[in-house]
Amino acid sequence: MTNFPRFGCEEFLVQAYQEDQALYGNLDLATDTYLAHLVSIIRKYLSYDPDEPDAMGFLGKTHTLDLYLAIACAQGSESAWEQFVRLYRSFVMRLANHACSNETVACELANNLIADLFAPDRSNRPRIASYDGQSSVARWLRVVVSHRAADERELRWNSVERLDDLPDITDLEGMERIEIAARAGRYKRMILDALERAGESLTTRERYILVMIYGESLQAKEVARLLGVHPSRLSRQIRRIHGKIYQEAVAILTGKHRLCEEAIKECLADIVENPEYSLLELLKTG
Repeated sequence: MTNFPRFGCEEFLVQAYQEDQALYGNLDLATDTYLAHLVSIIRKYLSYDPDEPDAMGFLGKTHTLDLYLAIACAQGSESAWEQFVRLYRSFVMRLANHACSNETVACELANNLIADLFAPDRSNRPRIASYDGQSSVARWLRVVVSHRAADERELRWNSVERLDDLPDITDLEGMERIEIAARAGRYKRMILDALERAGESLTTRERYILVMIYGESLQAKEVARLLGVHPSRLSRQIRRIHGKIYQEAVAILTGKHRLCEEAIKECLADIVENPEYSLLELLKTG
C-alpha cells in the first residue's frame, strides 16, 4: 500500500477509491496505482509534502470521480475506455459540431480527438493521462476541443484550403451550453438523491408549509392563518426550511457522493435551472 508519512489522508483516498469503484465497477485499476497518481497530483500543485489539512483541502476541490475513470483509461483498461467513450463520445461530437461549420470537418475533429486520447504522448503515456482532476472531464474536453479547432483552423488556413472547410472560431457560449447539458446528465442521479434526502429531513409541518405555499399557491398570510401563527413568524420558518434543505442537499452531495465544491455549485445551479428537479413533487409523493 502506498505510504503517506506526511499527508495523513490515506484513509480518505482509499474510501474515495472504493466509492468510485462502486460507481464505475471493476476497471482493473489497482488501489496503489490510483493512490500514487493522486499523490503525484498533490505534489505537482502544492510543490511540497503537505500536512493533512492542506492535502485534504486540495483533494476536496479535486474531481476524484472523473480522475478514477481517466486513470483507469490511462492504464489501458478496456472496460474503462468503453465507459469513457459511451459517456463522452456524443458530447465531444456536439462540441465539435459547434466549433465547426462543416459537418465533415467536425466529425473528423471529434473522431481524431477520441483516438488521440488513446495515443501516447512524448512521454509515452496515453494523452488522457494529462487530465489531473482540477476541472470536470466535461470542461477539460471543452477546452481540448476549442484548442484543437483553433489549431485545425490555422493548419488549414496555412494550407490554403477552401474557407468553407475551415472550422469556425469557437462559439464559447454555445459550447458551454453543451457542457451544461452533459453536466446535468452526469449529476442527475446524485441530485435526485440529494433532493429526496433533503425532503425526508423535513418535519410533517415543514412539508405542509412548502406544499401549501408552492404547491397550492396560497399566500403566506393564508397559511399562517391555517397554522394559527403570525405571518412574520411563518416567514422566518420558511427561511429556516430553505436553509435546512440547502444544508441537507449539500451534505449529501459532499458526504455520500463526495463531490468537490465546484461540482456542488454545478449541481445547485442545475436544481435552480432545471424544471426536471422538483422537490415539491417529492414532497407531494411523500
